[in-house]
Amino acid sequence: MASTGAISSSKDRPIYARVMGIRRHSYWYVIEEKSSPTESSDEVIGCESERDRVRRLSLPDEDLLTSNVAVLNSRLYLISGYYDPRVGYRHISVDSGVKEMKWQEGFGELAYPKNGGAAVGPDGYIYSVGERQYRFRLGEWEQLPVPPQGWSPFLSQEFLHSQRLLALTKKKLYVYTESRTNIMLSFDLESGKWDEGSLDDNFEGYWSPGVVLYDRYLFSLGTRSPKLNSEIIAANKKRDLEGKQKILEEEVGGVYVFDLEKRQWLHEPVQGLPKDGTVIPWNFQPLPKSYTGRRFNPYLYQIREDEDHHLALLWDSPGSHPPSGGCSLTWCKFIVKAHSLSRGFCQLDEDNYMLLNCALGM
Repeated sequence: MASTGAISSSKDRPIYARVMGIRRHSYWYVIEEKSSPTESSDEVIGCESERDRVRRLSLPDEDLLTSNVAVLNSRLYLISGYYDPRVGYRHISVDSGVKEMKWQEGFGELAYPKNGGAAVGPDGYIYSVGERQYRFRLGEWEQLPVPPQGWSPFLSQEFLHSQRLLALTKKKLYVYTESRTNIMLSFDLESGKWDEGSLDDNFEGYWSPGVVLYDRYLFSLGTRSPKLNSEIIAANKKRDLEGKQKILEEEVGGVYVFDLEKRQWLHEPVQGLPKDGTVIPWNFQPLPKSYTGRRFNPYLYQIREDEDHHLALLWDSPGSHPPSGGCSLTWCKFIVKAHSLSRGFCQLDEDNYMLLNCALGM
């Protein structure tokens, strides 16, 4: 394991997690440092962590399961037009000194409810990604233009409905489309237009919202290597001609880096983070006659903006349905040099089924 880095005196930003219950309710949790103040009505959940704790928040239930989540100015936002397209979002205070009994409705028409991630930009807007892209703050609402379809043979109207957030910077919004092959696009915030062409139109896996560091490198937690093994590709072409079963490639989850200047992924994931299932999920090793992919929801956040670039990764192991044990949350805080600062593991009760989405607190 990598050596332990020094912990600065500044405070980690909290991570808010929304978990779906077996009975279709949703539960709210916050992962925070143990030194943070707590509300007496909140329940502290037992977890394994030397530095952090998990609280279940006492928030009124909200049945918008298909929605993005963001936190801005001590308010938690649910972004979805699932039940009423005239209401683009709902919000509630998470300030310990303010107690609200119901979610407040915000305006803005949102007819495309699919959740693809949301983030707060340096300009004070919340950017929401999904079947369409929006940005808003209290009193303002704007739908961003749709990417042109001519930049890639795979960039059809069908795949424009499956966009996911990769990163948000002062200048750019980075997204990718889930399709037969993933396509990475960038939106220029100043011009209000999509940059011409794709950054990459052929990568694999399911990717977390990430962070761009050093104005060049995009870090994201992925379920597998973004590129297929060239030797396996060549072998499978030969096996196709011979009528033989294809070779299944091993899937190795990890934090991978995309070079925005060279428009290419670095070959190896970030080194130094344990891959024994306590930090990075177990990788998938294929069996001869079966394919059981390792399913988990990946998240990656920058929890401190300092020269060491403190990051946190979070993923879940879904519970069974019908329940025989709830889902579990696993997280790790580290710096870019892959020095592990702390780890955490929290087994939720059997009524908690699956992590829906997360948001970084202020």
